[in-house]
Amino acid sequence: MIELDVQLSKDHIPIIYHDFDIQTFLVNRHNNSEHVSMKIPLKDFPKHSLQQISTNYMQHIPSNVSEFFQSFETLEAVLNYTDPNCGIDVEIKYPSQLTVCYCKF
Repeated sequence: MIELDVQLSKDHIPIIYHDFDIQTFLVNRHNNSEHVSMKIPLKDFPKHSLQQISTNYMQHIPSNVSEFFQSFETLEAVLNYTDPNCGIDVEIKYPSQLTVCYCKF
C-alpha cells in the first residue's frame, strides 16, 4: 500500500506533494554566492511551472526512480503507473486554515 498527499495546483491539477509550501532558493545574478530562500505555496504555481522546478537536491530518491517520476507529479500519472493490485491511501490536502465562526442568535 502507498500513501499519497494530493493538493491542487493553481490551474486545479491534482499534484502529489506533501508540504503546502515549496522551499525555493533564488540566486543573485550579480553575485552567485548570494542566495535568498523563499517559501511559496504550491497552490500559487500552475502545473507546467511546477514541473520545471529542479529537484536534484533530493538525494534520498534513487536515480532510477527520480528519472521515472518527477517531483510534483500529477495524481493521474501516478495512478496510471501504479500496479492495480496496490492499495492507495489518498490524503487530500487543503492549504487554508479552518475558520470557525460562532454566531449568537
